[in-house]
Amino acid sequence: LQRYMDTTRADMLFSRGVIFVEGDAEAQLVPVFASSLGLNLDELGVSVCSVGGTNFSPYAKLAAALRLPFSIITDWDPRAAPHQAYGWGRTQSLIADIRSARGTPALTPVEVGLISNDELALRAAALQHNIFLNTTTLETEVAADANLRNPLLDVLLQQDFGPELTARLQSWRDGTVAIDNHQLMLMIGYVSKGRFAGQLAAALVGQAPPPYVASAIYRSVNGVA
Repeated sequence: LQRYMDTTRADMLFSRGVIFVEGDAEAQLVPVFASSLGLNLDELGVSVCSVGGTNFSPYAKLAAALRLPFSIITDWDPRAAPHQAYGWGRTQSLIADIRSARGTPALTPVEVGLISNDELALRAAALQHNIFLNTTTLETEVAADANLRNPLLDVLLQQDFGPELTARLQSWRDGTVAIDNHQLMLMIGYVSKGRFAGQLAAALVGQAPPPYVASAIYRSVNGVA
């Protein structure tokens, strides 16, 4: 507890439920998305806890051991073939840790083999263990959503990127050029993910979240109902 709990993460110990996220961007956006679904997480006693990376295991094991309703929102983080996405191995480890903390029998060798080689099987198992995955990263998932794309691009257009990058953003905004996810993440990095997330959260008030985020919110909220 001393190693992993800071003043923010320790809030989970006084909550009725928790949503674990990777970083500050998700921590700022999830409450806004919940509000757009008509849910006030503070009133419901559900905390949004950033683990500051992708090491969810210590927190998930603690929540599982305490029988605290929780969900995990994490990126798929794909890699070029033939390599599996980073999220694949991360999810497998989380499933094993959650089962151990719950006192649930370990997966059989057949089940392990299945989720090691079949993405659909892995995603199905993830949902059973309260793990909610996207297909890329949070920001690119938002950019791929027809209702969220323009607010995101409008926030970037407010930055002082210079004529070349501004023209690129405008072509994405007009729909004349498809969004390049690599370039998009570079631009967000120029702004800084935390600062960008704060501006984006304000721009997305009232907008429905990507489905995987909505599902994670409902999972934790339903657990405390």
